[in-house]
Amino acid sequence: MSRTEPTALEALATRLREVLGQDAVTASPVRPAPRWCRAAHLPAPILGAADEVVRAALDLGGTISGEHGIGTAKQHWLDLELSPASRELQRRVKAAFDPRGLLNPGKAL
Repeated sequence: MSRTEPTALEALATRLREVLGQDAVTASPVRPAPRWCRAAHLPAPILGAADEVVRAALDLGGTISGEHGIGTAKQHWLDLELSPASRELQRRVKAAFDPRGLLNPGKAL
């Protein structure tokens, strides 16, 4: 059986190689970032590369979320993945369980 189109994973790997081939962007083994490391603290070339990787993953039907949800580092990409209706539903569910806004104040939800 021959294939003519790459799988989504192959397409993402190709895109990652393109992004990592840019000046000022290098790869390192994947490991959790320290808590102080947020997107706002990243140098512009790294943030730009991260933006390209997130957009590539979404274009291929992936998600920016892992098993732990979005978090503050990826919060600014959330509107790329979820519709306004989905975001509003999330806000309404949170309001039902936290009507006084005591849980996680100042966060996306």
